[in-house]
Amino acid sequence: MVMQHINFFRNLDTVVRELGVRGHEVVLLHGTRLDDKTRGSLERKREKMVFMGRGIEVAQAEVTGVTVGYRPEPEERWQRKLRLGRQVVNRAIYLRKGHPSPDRVVEGLEKRLPAGLLRLFGNRVTRAVLRRRFSLTVWRRVEAVSRPSRGVVALLEQIRPDVVLVSPTVWP
Repeated sequence: MVMQHINFFRNLDTVVRELGVRGHEVVLLHGTRLDDKTRGSLERKREKMVFMGRGIEVAQAEVTGVTVGYRPEPEERWQRKLRLGRQVVNRAIYLRKGHPSPDRVVEGLEKRLPAGLLRLFGNRVTRAVLRRRFSLTVWRRVEAVSRPSRGVVALLEQIRPDVVLVSPTVWP
């Protein structure tokens, strides 16, 4: 199970415990660098993440077959460009007519976008193009023909999972 950050474990806790009871091995990878004090600007934020991470620690201690680790970030330059494209597509999904656009989700997606890309969303023509399903279809083809990250592939080859679950799905 690959999580954006450690807080997403709360959504997966019961699933992890049930899989453990059934004898499955579960690997939880998250993106929260608890040891990197430069990532969070406030010590309070770091303390909150440590608190939220206790659920994972408890599950790892209580459930046989649970392993926890940090998920790797793709290092390749083209993977970073794909990541930006994915962020644009994720944000564009909320442009569609009738979409129940939760402000918190949109704010979170926009917070990670560079200023230049944010300006694109202010342009009516760009918004019209991005809200069309065709744009998502084109993007899916770009992703399909792109090579995966060597680091991520190496990790998957090492773990050899039967199933990979990613949470949340709207995530660069």
